Amino acid sequence: SQASIGISGTFYRIQTPASFRRWLDETPADFAFSLKAPRFLTHRAALATSMGDPQSTWVAHFSSAL
Repeated sequence: SQASIGISGTFYRIQTPASFRRWLDETPADFAFSLKAPRFLTHRAALATSMGDPQSTWVAHFSSAL
C-alpha cells in the first residue's frame, strides 16, 4: 500500500515553496500528497476574477517548489 496524505492547509492559505520542499524532503520518495485547491479559486469567484488568471498563478507558485 502507498502512504499518502491530504493537505487542507493549501485550501486555507498559500503555502510557501519552502513548505512544499520541506514536505517533499521529509517523506519517502513514493509518498503521495493530495492538495486542496485554494478557497480563493473554489469559493470566491468575484475575488478570483479580479486576480486575472488565479489558477495559473497557483499552479506556477506550486510548481516553483518542485
